[in-house]
Amino acid sequence: MQRQFKLTLFIWLLALCLLPIQAFGHTKLVEISPKPDSQLVTSPDQVQLLFSQKLEAANEDSLVVKDDAGKLISAGTAEIGADGKRIYKTLPTLPKGTYRVHYHVMSMDGHMVEGEYAFTVLAEQEEDQNAGIAKPQAPPVIPEEREELEAPIAVTPADGATEVETGQLIRDKWTSVFSNVEGVDGLRMVYYIVFLLLIGMVIWYVVLRRGRSEEDSARHRNWILQLQRIHLLLVIALIVEFVQHTAGFDDWSNVLHILLNTTTGISWAVLLLLSLLGLAVLHRNRYIDIVWVLAFVMMKTQIGHPAASDYRMVVSLLTAIHILAAAIWAGGLLYLILLWRRYRHVAEKLILKFSNASLVAIVLLSISGILSSVMYLTDLSYIFETRWGFLLLLKVAFVLIVIGLGSFIRRRFIRKGLLQVGAWIKLDFMLLVVIASLAALLTAAEPNPPNEPLHWHVMGNDIHMTAEITPRAPGNNRFTVSVWLPMDSGEPKDVSMEITLESEGEKKEVVIKKVNGSNDDSFVGFNKFMYQVEDSLLDQAGNWLIDITVTDQRHKSWSYTRKIRVY
Repeated sequence: MQRQFKLTLFIWLLALCLLPIQAFGHTKLVEISPKPDSQLVTSPDQVQLLFSQKLEAANEDSLVVKDDAGKLISAGTAEIGADGKRIYKTLPTLPKGTYRVHYHVMSMDGHMVEGEYAFTVLAEQEEDQNAGIAKPQAPPVIPEEREELEAPIAVTPADGATEVETGQLIRDKWTSVFSNVEGVDGLRMVYYIVFLLLIGMVIWYVVLRRGRSEEDSARHRNWILQLQRIHLLLVIALIVEFVQHTAGFDDWSNVLHILLNTTTGISWAVLLLLSLLGLAVLHRNRYIDIVWVLAFVMMKTQIGHPAASDYRMVVSLLTAIHILAAAIWAGGLLYLILLWRRYRHVAEKLILKFSNASLVAIVLLSISGILSSVMYLTDLSYIFETRWGFLLLLKVAFVLIVIGLGSFIRRRFIRKGLLQVGAWIKLDFMLLVVIASLAALLTAAEPNPPNEPLHWHVMGNDIHMTAEITPRAPGNNRFTVSVWLPMDSGEPKDVSMEITLESEGEKKEVVIKKVNGSNDDSFVGFNKFMYQVEDSLLDQAGNWLIDITVTDQRHKSWSYTRKIRVY
């Protein structure tokens, strides 16, 4: 038995080496105010950051503002906005100088976002003598991280124009799934497999408790005990990894804050306590066992996507059903394999019962998985555009194989008996390991493609042009067009911008107006002119065409066209 189990484990590890998968963070920084490297005429009222997902409770380190000398500008804890996605800190009146903003926040699904940027206040601030005069606001923001962008559809006239940034094809996005494997991915996969096996073995112990000999029960309890010990070690390892990734161990007050004041931290802490409690209370009373299993599963549902969902209760319930169904299947398979060599007579009595239960489990797995996926995705086509979708398709493919294999095993057993299905049961268990591994990776992948700000730069011999749309999401956006013309050309006679939703075909004019912009990104021999407006014309998801036309004083025109996707 041990040799067979080791062989199965070796094949699984070999498969993982052949299919390394990289994990990506979920939460994205969507908007910053004041914007990075901005030069402000007046002191901003506050520093404000908007993220793509809801945030956990903030602490003093979540948002920190310091001056050039490293002196803390605004002490105290930052505040979370009503939508849960915005964090801000009120500032005193700032004198002339450069200020650095550091943010270190956690989203509800346990992922961290950290970064730093600077802004400058240009003029000495005077005390406001009139309380009724409102302080001018900092300019709208642009996110710190920019995506790799799609290639322009058309640029005319040629004028030596060259594209500066190009985008990825869909196949490039898919092949990026198989990249550098991270140790934490392997840890997550091993943990999720052991978690399912432990829950499943406990469920089957409760189900099979009556009518069994004490010898069979003791053997079953011993196998569960070994899984409990392995699970406890894995929980400790994952908690250490989680704390190290989010707060580090330099300051134990931060460690306690993470474990006692965040959804993910509390869930891991409770899982650790339940693991320790299980060593003492399991197998004493079937009702205690059932309560322990349910509590264990519900805590696990609060780590990852369900915790960050807008439909948290429903998604958590569907996830719990999904986990319980998978555990019944996993525990049954493991129990059959453990009984195989020395206790085949016991396995023969149980195989049909396991087969029936597995069929029900697979049906529940499929239904709960489909409903959860629909609730995660805002558009089903995103399945083909994200790593999460690719992993889901792989998982579905393997589940279909398992359904076929389970049907085959059942028919073969009825016709030829247990001796003819042993190898197929082991294959079924190996497929279970693969599916559980994919499920573990799904919890660390983002279901929906992120809306990244557009930064589109095109250079030419007589003109350079940059277009920006921030945050490039349905709703209010800031549209900016920057134009560089030779110094002897004067300012542009006209700069226009139009956007068109492909599915509707109607063009919408974006009325951009000239504003004063920074010359930090100036080109030798060129003058920069910036045009900007905030508007809600980009009002829905879909494919949008961006048309920009620049005309100089000599009536020479340049047209730029680009297609973008808004999620």
